[in-house]
Amino acid sequence: MFDSRVFAAVDLGTYAIGGGSTTASPDNEAPETRKIHFFNNWESQPAPTVKNLSALLLDADGQMVAWCYEAKGARTCGPS
Repeated sequence: MFDSRVFAAVDLGTYAIGGGSTTASPDNEAPETRKIHFFNNWESQPAPTVKNLSALLLDADGQMVAWCYEAKGARTCGPS
């Protein structure tokens, strides 16, 4: 019996965030051919990308109003 292992990675950057995962199993063991799964379809993104913007738009009470590309494109009354 083989116990499959899951490997996950998260890249927390100041501009963008991304991540991926894979399993190590007999059919996915070789690093040269291993299939890595990642998310590249973020809401409001202009084009497919494996990283999402590390952007949050908060209201005066500190509640999140928007994140990601939506937060970047939001119009605010403050300085830009």
